[in-house]
Formats: sequence, C-alpha cells, structure tokens
Amino acid sequence: MRARLTGRTSRVWSVRLGLRNAEPQALVFVLVASAMKLLEMPTLQLGVLLVGLVLIGLPVWGAIDAATHPESTWQRV
Repeated sequence: MRARLTGRTSRVWSVRLGLRNAEPQALVFVLVASAMKLLEMPTLQLGVLLVGLVLIGLPVWGAIDAATHPESTWQRV
C-alpha cells in the first residue's frame, strides 16, 4: 500500500524537508539553459553561465525567499 501526501500533510513534509521552493529554481535553471542554447550560445560559455547561476543566483534567491517569510514560519520549522 502506498501512502499519498495530500493537502496540509504534503506542505508540512515539503517545508520540513526544505523542498518548498525547489521546483521553481529547477524550472528557471532548465529554462535559462534551454533559452541560451536556442540563442546559439557556445557550450563553454553556457557552462560558465550555469555554474554561476547555481553558485550565486540560487543561493541569493533562497536568501531573499527566506527573508520574506514571517518569523512565525521559522518558529514552526
């Protein structure tokens, strides 16, 4: 029997596991990579751009996202 996480339960688990906003960052990463390749960016430059995005852009996004949550959110986690 497989358990399904729905409604409030899935949100609680995703927050506890730190996965609350994992999907948008992954989507942005893939869309940026696809867009740059469609614009015929050379592979080496694309690689440097994506490494920079992962090392700088995603942590900054996470810090901004964390700063926008009210204090009560952090007390529950």
